[in-house]
Amino acid sequence: MTSPAERDPFTRMMAMEPHGPDTFVGTGPRYPWGGLYGGQIVAQALHAAARTVVPEHRVHSLHAYFIRRGDHSEPVRYEVARTRNGRSFTTRTVEARQAVGAILSLSASFQGDEEAPEVQ
Repeated sequence: MTSPAERDPFTRMMAMEPHGPDTFVGTGPRYPWGGLYGGQIVAQALHAAARTVVPEHRVHSLHAYFIRRGDHSEPVRYEVARTRNGRSFTTRTVEARQAVGAILSLSASFQGDEEAPEVQ
């Protein structure tokens, strides 16, 4: 019997298997155009990065670069580099790879909560 989370389409889409402490493998559904959906690859790369960061640090910013088209018939390997672990900020770089090489490069910054004045 499957749990409600396993039946949820978003949870299934974001599911990735760990392949070591900083590497995760995910898949994408088959689309009519034959490639992978870029938004999903960015989301999975960010999720992989977040899995290597302390829970107190939340996403602050990200930059993503599409390098080449992904192939839906093969899994995507997300390799996370722990660029910096700071007290206030944490930085990660993720490369999404398939057999052809890198398909996406993502840099993400995470920040912990800090006291600051309210600014509108």
